[in-house]
Amino acid sequence: MDRMAERELPVLKLHGLADADFFVDALNDVLIDTKNASNQIHLLDMMLFEDHYEFIYDKNLRNVKEDNWGGYDKDDDRYAAIWIRPLEVYDIVGSKLYLEQHPLRVEGLQVISIKGIDYFWDDTTAQFMECENPFNRIHKSDTLYSFKTGEPGFYIDTDRKLPLYPHELADTIKMMRERKETELPSHIHFVSHHDLSKQIHKQKIGKSQSVTKKRNGRKL
Repeated sequence: MDRMAERELPVLKLHGLADADFFVDALNDVLIDTKNASNQIHLLDMMLFEDHYEFIYDKNLRNVKEDNWGGYDKDDDRYAAIWIRPLEVYDIVGSKLYLEQHPLRVEGLQVISIKGIDYFWDDTTAQFMECENPFNRIHKSDTLYSFKTGEPGFYIDTDRKLPLYPHELADTIKMMRERKETELPSHIHFVSHHDLSKQIHKQKIGKSQSVTKKRNGRKL
């Protein structure tokens, strides 16, 4: 059996849209319409950013708007601005199959726990890569500010193991206000850059001291 061909694809619901479900195929870089398999959205049709892709979705075509951003009117209900993460974040099986063929080098990287989720810390690119799925990453561009203290950091959804995009945080805060709640849902947490930097530094110092002790205790 061809493991790359015979597999069940996960479904992505485009944010904020009631009827826009697509299968995610990370190995072929496409979103496949659940209602019409011949209707596909390719990554090449989207704008690439450091931590996500963007495109203008045409609800009538169920695909990228012709000319994508050209002449886009945000008040026209036919269209919606969409952000999505790298497809490997959604298609975890596809991600693992890809890594079997193209292993990612993580030797020597620190492992940092963020709200119970383990990440590799790559200080050369200043990003965290989830240990279970290294394509799921936290970038510097994910920086948001605490709506309580104004402190820089990011919000993370521990159920989905994902940092929140600005519009996702805005939706969460709006929901809280509508419900007259003052605390975030239990699965959403703020992580400050300051505290995370301290954790990385402390762990690095501890590892360095451990190596020094082993060297000093070695027989010559």
